[in-house]
Amino acid sequence: MTKGPQISDVALMRFMDGTHGMSAGQTRQALSATLARAYSAACSIGATDFLITIDRYSFVVRGDTVTTVIMEPRLACRFMALGRNRSPQR
Repeated sequence: MTKGPQISDVALMRFMDGTHGMSAGQTRQALSATLARAYSAACSIGATDFLITIDRYSFVVRGDTVTTVIMEPRLACRFMALGRNRSPQR
């Protein structure tokens, strides 16, 4: 089984807003497993900060952690635009 990204507390709580009947630990494991394939693909091409979008949820991945979940498609587009316009670090 492919290892997925870690899930931050903020991302987990945002995702759980619409989920019922699972403990935080169960939800964290299920979410990580769901994102594993896309996470592995992004990592294999050297991506470190990216979005994984499933249905109306965009999971913001920074390094090996999902830091938040964006549930508004227009906000996900704004996030991607900000990433493209980011100044190089010195």
